[in-house]
Amino acid sequence: MSQWKKELRRTVLEERERLGAEERSVKSASLCSRIVDMLDELGALRGHGRLLTFMPFGHEVDIHPVAERCWAAGGSVVVPKTVPAEKRLELFTVGGLEELTPGLWGILEPDAVKGAVPADPAQLLAVLVPGVAFDRSGGRLGYGGGYYDRLLAGLEEQGIRPLRIAPAFEIQLRDELPLEKHDVKVDAVVTESGWYIRERGGGSVGAFRGFQSF
Repeated sequence: MSQWKKELRRTVLEERERLGAEERSVKSASLCSRIVDMLDELGALRGHGRLLTFMPFGHEVDIHPVAERCWAAGGSVVVPKTVPAEKRLELFTVGGLEELTPGLWGILEPDAVKGAVPADPAQLLAVLVPGVAFDRSGGRLGYGGGYYDRLLAGLEEQGIRPLRIAPAFEIQLRDELPLEKHDVKVDAVVTESGWYIRERGGGSVGAFRGFQSF
């Protein structure tokens, strides 16, 4: 299982890196527009709940426009701060990019000195979840640190269940992933081609029948 994960991460990351800067920019803008439309429908742009978003690095989808749109509309944005010694994420509400500073691996993180304040996770409406690869049943292959698996599982244990949205390029989708019991699934994947939404079944958050693209 671990070897399969290692090889798949390398393959997908190499494919993602081969995307040119212009192509990556165009595809990122397309899927960001879709995310903003959904957040607007959910009320996240009108202060009816907060958005938790990662800050992209390397060749990831550039989702800065989503946070900037939320700020422009007066919405609240939460950004995680890495605590490497404990392999966990701390959540802070930030009012703009000026409240972030490069942290672990050079990823922008909240800076209390610049104005970031601890966030109340109970107010989260949606979470943008990073990852290396995703499948059409909501499976997610992360980078190997387990930070988001622990964060999302911990929130659910507290009865906090925001919508989990994974922004990704179409090339990051796979028919099958080497998933383990601790790997937390997402509710939707959005790519430059459209949404892959997990259908709810019986009104239960955990009961779904698969992905559909539209």
